Amino acid sequence: MSDAISYVLSPQFSIPTAEEVLNLYSNFKELPEELEQVKNKEAFFLKNITGTKFLINPTIKLFIEAFNEPKTLNQVVQFFAEEAKASPDQIVPVMEPFFNQLVKRKILITESDALDFKTIVKKESFTKAKYKVGDQIDSYEVISKISIRKATQLYLSKHNKSNELAVIKLLILPEELPEKQKEKSLKKFRQEFNLMSELPPHPNVCRLIDYNKETDYAILEYIEGKSLKRIIETGSTNINKRLEIIHQVMQALAFVQQQNIVHGDIHLSNFLVTNDFQVKLIDFGLSNHSTPTENEIVRNGGVYECIPPERAKEQGGFGFLKQKSDFRSEVFQCGVVLFYLLYKKYPFYGFTWKKLAHSIVHDQLNFSLKTNENDSIPGFVIQLLRKSLQKNPMDRFENIDKMLLYFREHSVIEIPD
Repeated sequence: MSDAISYVLSPQFSIPTAEEVLNLYSNFKELPEELEQVKNKEAFFLKNITGTKFLINPTIKLFIEAFNEPKTLNQVVQFFAEEAKASPDQIVPVMEPFFNQLVKRKILITESDALDFKTIVKKESFTKAKYKVGDQIDSYEVISKISIRKATQLYLSKHNKSNELAVIKLLILPEELPEKQKEKSLKKFRQEFNLMSELPPHPNVCRLIDYNKETDYAILEYIEGKSLKRIIETGSTNINKRLEIIHQVMQALAFVQQQNIVHGDIHLSNFLVTNDFQVKLIDFGLSNHSTPTENEIVRNGGVYECIPPERAKEQGGFGFLKQKSDFRSEVFQCGVVLFYLLYKKYPFYGFTWKKLAHSIVHDQLNFSLKTNENDSIPGFVIQLLRKSLQKNPMDRFENIDKMLLYFREHSVIEIPD
């Protein structure tokens, strides 16, 4: 155990008060067990600036807060040994492995890294807009900001001559980022639009208008619409309209897979629905070829509620198994989306990742014959869901094209192609 290096809690992490946490979930009619623990100060949240939260116990909270000011591990061990009236040798075997995990996850960073920002990026860098209303980006005038995020920014813009509206997406590389991280971010960004450029036009897929490889920004079709989740939450769609939407969701994903591309991030917010109920698939930021090329970056992210069982990491901490998405895993994710469209809830639930992962891997589903609005669901749609959400990938549809074919062959409602 080295006494030479001082560590400090990364500025990217904080431990909010119980009141701050409970305010985030004020819409809950009944508090989950974990939030009751937070309310009673039997548990706490460790939160990073991207919004991810980890449930920790009071002992871990005390240990992490010991590094609010730069300290060596030896200093912290000595402090806890004195508090517990124990020998430091008794405490080290317990504390050192946990300390190493915190360092590995960059929750604790060296004092020198915190001072010169070599391994962190200030929060301000994540939220500062590069352009303002009225600025010019090439041949486009910025109309409004859509999204200002950690690594990308999106602006609604208007073409100077045609007045056509478009979305401009650009990559943000703060100066504080290490060069290797900059290179990796740039490669990911370029891969997204290289893949989109391979897609022929399709009515259910967002169109790439242009990609400027010199300045690294993309011009995308502007889609005036709401996410699938918001459409369903309004409660204004009957079963026929939902089946139309389901059909279009599968059309979009089947088309992408037909081009040998894995979307990689199938969830409710990556589908927009226009006022005339046309579905559009967006955001290819986690996409790759079904058989990746040698230099292709393969990412294994996604929305937690939509992760298939084979990628849900039950043991060994928070996260996903390092297994890339494929067509069968996307069948499962598509099934999750369709389940929500019909029942207004996810098929699997857990307030913490551990419980959610357990639910995804082990829980067996019961499929109601009615929507949340009490509309009858056709039997063939229940069978479509049942097969799509099988735990074993080999028991699912081979790809979404097969799902779409099954839907069309069994549909008794006229749905436009």
